[in-house]
Amino acid sequence: MVVVDLHTPVVEGFFTIPVAHLTAVPILADAIRLQVPPNAVIVAPDLGAAKLAGRYATLLNLPVAIVHKTRISGTDVITSGITGEVSGRVPIVAEDMISTGGTIEAAVHALLAAGCTPLAASSRISRLRRTTCSMCSDRCLPA
Repeated sequence: MVVVDLHTPVVEGFFTIPVAHLTAVPILADAIRLQVPPNAVIVAPDLGAAKLAGRYATLLNLPVAIVHKTRISGTDVITSGITGEVSGRVPIVAEDMISTGGTIEAAVHALLAAGCTPLAASSRISRLRRTTCSMCSDRCLPA
């Protein structure tokens, strides 16, 4: 079986047949390369996305920042800081899976409060609910 960008490599152990785990990160990095400004920073919206952000940063030759968050409920999170320099930079948020949008929303607010300019978000897997789409446009993106 061939799979692309599993949420966690541990999932391979659930299959009884050989698994080839491929990644789309190099292709996605190439796809955005020409639109990435020189003052961009790749941002992990939580510690779980740090390796993914690091892979994008390496491929795009950009610095990395990590938002520190705590999950309060299935949809609510709070942030407690950002590791890395983000002020005056254009953040590109790298996330592997977006479901409710709570992590992205909290990260966006933390990044804007830290002095970032308008941003972009990238997700390899999106299971967005209608409420998530409207939440992201209403509460995450500056007017």
